[in-house]
Amino acid sequence: KGNLLIQRRVHNKAQPLRLSIFGGHLPAGSTYKETAEREVIEELGLPSDHKLRGKLRLVGKEGEFLSPKDIDPLNRERRSLYVYIATEEELAEIRQHSKELEELKHGKTEEEFKRWLEEAQKKETGGGEAWAVYEFSLEALLKVAGGKTRFLFDTFKNNERRRTKARLTDDLLKPLLQDDRIVASLKEAVSKAAT
Repeated sequence: KGNLLIQRRVHNKAQPLRLSIFGGHLPAGSTYKETAEREVIEELGLPSDHKLRGKLRLVGKEGEFLSPKDIDPLNRERRSLYVYIATEEELAEIRQHSKELEELKHGKTEEEFKRWLEEAQKKETGGGEAWAVYEFSLEALLKVAGGKTRFLFDTFKNNERRRTKARLTDDLLKPLLQDDRIVASLKEAVSKAAT
């Protein structure tokens, strides 16, 4: 309770293997909220017919945030930020999905795991989008955003281990954690979820 679920982006997407929030693009005719709900289901590995039972909370206003202009000055996007507070049952499903991803790594070489993710991406929308799913305290993420070194570990077939310095996405997670207003909203949401 009170932790944030963070994904590690896959190897073949923008800013590969960095820690990020879950999200996606707003299709024509969809609302920010509908898109947020769909992305939570897809990227957390919940069944496609899953109906969210937790609470989705908007931080700020719809479309309030702009993507950083130093990352892609010609393609600035309006963004909405939601915090989703999962139910205990959903957390159990998400943890199971996370465990299954780790078990897949143990049975494959790194290259085999990459190919498996790429095939999953072709099979279904949202499939193969996360290299891993982690639970972090907000304090731990703020330390990484502030420059504290933290390592992530992957274990593949034949006990082949990879140690990677945890890095946050420059376009999403890092700027959010450097915004005092957003951090205050996250602290409030985490506090409410922990009670």
